[in-house]
Amino acid sequence: MKIQAAKSENAKSISSLILQTATAQLRGEFSDDGWGLFQNLLCEETQKSLINNKKFDYHIVVLEQHDLKEFRETTIVGVLVTKDINHLFHFFISPQWQNRGVGKLLWDQCLKTIPENLSKNRIKPQNEPNKITVNSSDFALGFYQHLGFVMDSKRQMKKGICYTPMHYLFDEVN
Repeated sequence: MKIQAAKSENAKSISSLILQTATAQLRGEFSDDGWGLFQNLLCEETQKSLINNKKFDYHIVVLEQHDLKEFRETTIVGVLVTKDINHLFHFFISPQWQNRGVGKLLWDQCLKTIPENLSKNRIKPQNEPNKITVNSSDFALGFYQHLGFVMDSKRQMKKGICYTPMHYLFDEVN
């Protein structure tokens, strides 16, 4: 397993990973209209566009051939995307790779990358510099709480998509 920045050629695999995971674990948290909007966000073309957009920072966990029991090409098993430096936009782990350290690997990379990006003043952060935000699904609430996130308010719905606003505080960059 290794972590790396995503490239345009990873868009199809990222789209597939997020859509399969979301369908299995989150479908019930959306209205039909909200699910349609979410699916449009996940298509390969949109993912490619976001990967190439400087406001988004994509990291993926890939399995190399020696990590797999059968011989296959490199497989993406996790993705973490930040928007405007410190808002978690996507954080998905393939269901068969959950609880195996993939999420922790991505989270540790996020905690390293955000302060680096803030110190470079690459773009304006979405939030205060020492705050990471996420709009959590009900399914992921416990996971985010385990990482140290706290709820900002109760569950909300916007355009048929349900979420709970949360934040994580870390030491500011000097």
